[in-house]
Amino acid sequence: MYVSGPRVMVSVSVLNASSAWKPQGDEQPILRILLLLGATIGLPYFLLSTTTPLLQAWYWRRFRTVVPYRLFALSNLASLLALLGFPALFEPAPTGRLHVTRKVDYPVVSFDGSSERWHVLGAGLFQGKIRAVMSTLGPRSRGVKTDKVVIEPGQMKLFYVIEGKVALHYNGDRHVLDAGDSAYLDGGTAHGWENLGARTAKALWVILG
Repeated sequence: MYVSGPRVMVSVSVLNASSAWKPQGDEQPILRILLLLGATIGLPYFLLSTTTPLLQAWYWRRFRTVVPYRLFALSNLASLLALLGFPALFEPAPTGRLHVTRKVDYPVVSFDGSSERWHVLGAGLFQGKIRAVMSTLGPRSRGVKTDKVVIEPGQMKLFYVIEGKVALHYNGDRHVLDAGDSAYLDGGTAHGWENLGARTAKALWVILG
């Protein structure tokens, strides 16, 4: 970009974030994203944002009798047109979405006092919240309590047993499930699961809605 007077050039490189910046799956990613942007492109974009008052100052010094404030309106209008035109000009046509994530990239969530481990599925993240996990539970042990998992009352959950024999505890009742069995339950009601076997059990939890 060139302007009259001194020459200003801003270069922004492609973001190559390390794995340390990736969300772990158990927290809101907004703060981490803001920190990443601030540490990578924050300074170049800050310098770029100073060009508007700089140009207006130069304009006032060159044309003393002309009020430069109309440039504010032109700048705001250009920003509005850019926002309105972005979806039509740059966004791909809505032909469907596909999100493929490899097993090695799944974040793993562990809990103190429990052998349960969550493998957060790549397609199971929605609006910054965990929506689907592959859960493993050690032999003859119980999973985490529902008070450690934030979920809205009325949100339904799907529970599917992949490996092992387990007990699903729901609202004071106990239901024994084998591999291939499933349950559909209100996630806002107290619930949990227990591994009844001598080997690690595996199950799929999906929050619906």
